[in-house]
Amino acid sequence: MPPVNLSATEAEAPVDPNVLPDAVDPRQMSLFAAAWTIGSLHSLSLGGADTITYYEATGWRGLLEIPGESPLPEKFRSFPGMIFPVYYIFAFLTGYKGAKLAQTRTERPLWLECASFKKDGYLGLMIANLQSRSQEVQLSSFPDGDAVLMQLNEITMPLAAVDPDEKLRNTLRLTIRAGRTTHIFKPYESVFLEIPFP
Repeated sequence: MPPVNLSATEAEAPVDPNVLPDAVDPRQMSLFAAAWTIGSLHSLSLGGADTITYYEATGWRGLLEIPGESPLPEKFRSFPGMIFPVYYIFAFLTGYKGAKLAQTRTERPLWLECASFKKDGYLGLMIANLQSRSQEVQLSSFPDGDAVLMQLNEITMPLAAVDPDEKLRNTLRLTIRAGRTTHIFKPYESVFLEIPFP
């Protein structure tokens, strides 16, 4: 139930149908929102949060757009059924139900964020570029071997926005040697990395 102001003396102003509601942010469908969510998950998990609730399932505040057209396409430029980038974060997390939180550290937390999990011999990482420019990042302290890397960025997103299986096809093999590898993150790119972890 919404809060009630018992001291109010005037009726609330009518809702303007040509303005997005205060609770709606057009960045919901952006790569920025996905990167921010990864950072939020990492910070809240390390802070001891037992449960975290994010977003709605569909619509302006959701993971997917509704089948119909956005009521305000000039203000919220989605298309019917669009898959928002934040969808892929929760799709990745479904494979890590019951996983243990793994410790990660970034030298520049305002530039890069990472949330990681261990389960069934794998280390799963979600790494986000929080910057609006590309940056080359060295990833270290990992076991040697071949890892699977999936990218969500300005190049992969147009197809990922219409095909939820695109993330499965858009994978790269990443070789880790001497515990290290490098990756060039595009602006607000989110990377999903799975590494065999003995």
